[in-house]
Amino acid sequence: MDMTLVEHMWIAVVVQLGLAFFLGLRGAGVAAVMVFLGREIAQNEYEALRLPEFADMNLATLPWWAGLRHGWGLGSVLDVAAPALACSLVFVLWRAWREWR
Repeated sequence: MDMTLVEHMWIAVVVQLGLAFFLGLRGAGVAAVMVFLGREIAQNEYEALRLPEFADMNLATLPWWAGLRHGWGLGSVLDVAAPALACSLVFVLWRAWREWR
């Protein structure tokens, strides 16, 4: 297993708990996951620049959809899905604990 997945999960949970006072636990979880989604899209934009169809472009002239369409592999998907799973689990456990209490 790639250790960056575990790191991303912990970072997302820490961000979620840090922002929970301001955004609520659900909104903070969404914000934490969006950080990783934006990071993956940015990395995929750099990967798209290596493709022949974008060879004469730079980041400023790259189409807005290039990072969404190109470069997604299992690693990229898991780098977003793992924090989403962790933040969802924190939210579900928090709700269950509040109802049990």
